[in-house]
Amino acid sequence: MNKIFIFFLLAFSTKLNCEQRGTYFSELDKKENKYPLAISYDDVATVLWCGVKCLNDNCCAQFLYDKISKHCIGVHNFEKGFISFSQIFGLSDKTELYRKGCGLGWTEFKSHCYFYGQQQVTWLDAKLECQNMCSYLVEIEAKEEADWLAMTFLKKDDCPTGIFKHCTAWTGGNDLDNEGQYVWDHSNTSMVFTNWYKNEPSILTPSQGLTRDCIDILRNGKWNDKSCSFLSAFICEK
Repeated sequence: MNKIFIFFLLAFSTKLNCEQRGTYFSELDKKENKYPLAISYDDVATVLWCGVKCLNDNCCAQFLYDKISKHCIGVHNFEKGFISFSQIFGLSDKTELYRKGCGLGWTEFKSHCYFYGQQQVTWLDAKLECQNMCSYLVEIEAKEEADWLAMTFLKKDDCPTGIFKHCTAWTGGNDLDNEGQYVWDHSNTSMVFTNWYKNEPSILTPSQGLTRDCIDILRNGKWNDKSCSFLSAFICEK
């Protein structure tokens, strides 16, 4: 099914202020009527207003709209587990699935959305910041992604010179549970692809490796292990 992009600019009015927002939605193919965790919104008259419901829900990544029943369902696909909406909500064959764009402050790359948090925080605080935005600390699966992240977020004019100066960012990589066995935090999976900086992770100083359990990405896309209490920027993914 061809992707259909719908752009809208909506003005929300309240007694205190008025805000304008715009976003894109694209229609996706249905797969066996099974999608990740969802929430049922009130029935709405048009697919446009169904999109508005999803837009106002920070955790909504996709939405389903039944043209017959006017039923609107927001899909929270960052959660684990699947349910059959057709059985639960009685959806008709006129139901279509749309994907919400990345949103303000997020950048899209290969169908994933990324957010660069500039504030300097610990790894745990970075993880919580991402979770608050219904996302997770970035999980890097290929050199192309690592290079793109560095080029997009870390090679900035206001960054100090030098590989290890402030323009580094936390990733979800860590060996907190088992020393030397690095995993991605959100998916809890071992790393198939790695992109370590030379002599990392703490190869020449194994004693220091005991206290360097979290991974950040450097200006050149390479990785470094450091103490999780170190203050750094961070990159979220969803």
